[in-house]
Amino acid sequence: MDVTAARRASAAAQTILRESNPSLVIDGKFGSFTKATYDKADARTRADVDGVVRALGFPAGVESLYSQYKVAKSTGSGQTVFDLQVVPAVVREARRRGLNPAFAIGQLALESGWGKAVPLTADGRSSNNFGGIKWATDQTSEFASSQTKEATKSGGLVSIVDRFAVYSNADEFAKAYFRYLYDTSKHYPGLAQAKTADAYAKILQDGGYAGKDNKQYAVQLVGVIRSAERRYDLA
Repeated sequence: MDVTAARRASAAAQTILRESNPSLVIDGKFGSFTKATYDKADARTRADVDGVVRALGFPAGVESLYSQYKVAKSTGSGQTVFDLQVVPAVVREARRRGLNPAFAIGQLALESGWGKAVPLTADGRSSNNFGGIKWATDQTSEFASSQTKEATKSGGLVSIVDRFAVYSNADEFAKAYFRYLYDTSKHYPGLAQAKTADAYAKILQDGGYAGKDNKQYAVQLVGVIRSAERRYDLA
């Protein structure tokens, strides 16, 4: 399923539904709250929503959109979760702070391999930590031990086992991620004022987000930010 098309259809549906429920956020994610609003709407509103969603390429109407959310909810990891849970959560928090969401989404895509490389707890649950936030930095109620690679002064990589913070869901993670970067950490001065991907990436590299000796981080990050802009229609 085309993620960008699904987000546009979801946003269009939410725009209609928001007339009956002003607390509904238009975030392009047809999740449980949007579905509940749809279910409570009158027949004419539901027909209007389904009509718009079908016109945008989803013959089964809202069920096509809601099924994505259910799949993401049940799998707990991978790119589906990144697309349908992490991206909307990050977009909401970035816009609440007046920031460009593409920068954060690009970084999280790089850190987590688009959601495919997330630390797991001892019993196999996802840590929902898509940014590699160390437990020493954000001491959540539990941590996940995982192997990671860090750059050396010679330019190589060395494998180490480290402890990572564990979050209950993508929304909790997104709040913690922005809180760390913009409110708590002193390593990234000027990050909130960065207007370009290059400036944003350089501040993170200089601050040692991926290790003090990773000299290629900024270049890699800018490339992934560009990919995120295209994938999620954020340019």
